[in-house]
Amino acid sequence: MAPHQPLDDREKEVMRSLRFSRLLIPILIGIGVVGYLLWDQFDPEEFAKIQWRLHTLVWILIAFGFVVVRHIVYALRLYILSDKFFSFRKCIELIFIWEFSSAITPNWIATTAAAPANAGVRVKPLSHSRSAARAPFGAGEALGARLYS
Repeated sequence: MAPHQPLDDREKEVMRSLRFSRLLIPILIGIGVVGYLLWDQFDPEEFAKIQWRLHTLVWILIAFGFVVVRHIVYALRLYILSDKFFSFRKCIELIFIWEFSSAITPNWIATTAAAPANAGVRVKPLSHSRSAARAPFGAGEALGARLYS
């Protein structure tokens, strides 16, 4: 598989929409809104009621661990579905790009197109991959699509 192929018009459009200049305004607006809400609604008396014990720290670490595991599993899924076209490290980078683009893009835009477009690959149904042969049901619907170049 060739690592770099020319992008079609749709992929070029997605790449143009993810320029840093277009990302900066939503990021600043989001930080501004969060800052305002913290300033406006923060109650020091209620915050002081939180019992900061080892038990609290453990549950915060467990929640953080679930986020890390989620990203690793997404990267592993991409690694398997791409038939090891990308290194595992590259899959982790792609998942971060994918998550970031879906967080800043309006819901009515197909944000999942950002990951394949950023990787310079095309998408085809999963039923053509080796993974589909192992699944006892319609793997194309259950697991999404397989990336290939």
